[in-house]
Amino acid sequence: MSQYLPCPVCQSQIPIDLHLLAKGASLVCPNSACGAMVGVASNSLATLSTAVTRYQNLEALRPATKGAT
Repeated sequence: MSQYLPCPVCQSQIPIDLHLLAKGASLVCPNSACGAMVGVASNSLATLSTAVTRYQNLEALRPATKGAT
């Protein structure tokens, strides 16, 4: 499942990579006419990292989808 964030400037869909965000990376709007950057404040990185880890732990508990290999 892909996740997106609307660009705060032009509303284009910015693909989200939570692992990169949790490491302090910024995401760039794919609209070449915009180029806005979105990131997480440095004082929130630890909170995001914890949330991503907890989300992954919950996803690991989810039963496999029928027919998946």
